[in-house]
Amino acid sequence: MTRRLFNKFTSWVVAGIGLGTGLFLSYLFAVSVGTLNTFTSGSTVSSSQINDNFTKLKTAIETLSANETIACKYTTESSLPIPNGVEEKIVFDQKSYDTHSAYNTTTGDYTIPEAGIYSIKVFLQFMKHPVGPRRISIWVNGILVSYGSDLLASSNSVNWGICSIEDEFSLKKGDVVTIKAVQDSGAPLGLHNNKAHNRLLIRKVG
Repeated sequence: MTRRLFNKFTSWVVAGIGLGTGLFLSYLFAVSVGTLNTFTSGSTVSSSQINDNFTKLKTAIETLSANETIACKYTTESSLPIPNGVEEKIVFDQKSYDTHSAYNTTTGDYTIPEAGIYSIKVFLQFMKHPVGPRRISIWVNGILVSYGSDLLASSNSVNWGICSIEDEFSLKKGDVVTIKAVQDSGAPLGLHNNKAHNRLLIRKVG
């Protein structure tokens, strides 16, 4: 976003310094840029004045980019069976919102659009089964970075097994986040086929 806005301002400067500055300030009306050097017809324009304006506007653009909302929420109604004892990638195929279209509903990968601190929350509900634990994990670039607490199986087959995990990470632009789950019931075990029970939420918090 920063590069796009800065390039826009550059094109305006080439077209006309006064007009470009005015239009760009309107575009960034919500950001305080301080006092800019202004120019009128016939004014002598120095390179230092132009550089000063660029510096102030670049700082304002970076501030705007840093405060930009980056978030998504996805769910799934798939009753995909999770193999016994295998870390299985979970694909959330139904979008509630995704500010940067960063999640791939085919691969189950979320590609970080901007560097920062990200909060990741996941909720999964397994089918009823009286044997074995269930657990969710978060992976970044193919590396395990966080395990949720084990959910122990119910002593009977009446209760649904609800797993969750929540963590925060410092991530770089282009990092790939994936969610996996594992269970040890002795056989494949499916997820609940209600999207209210299976949710992924990612948000940039810093």
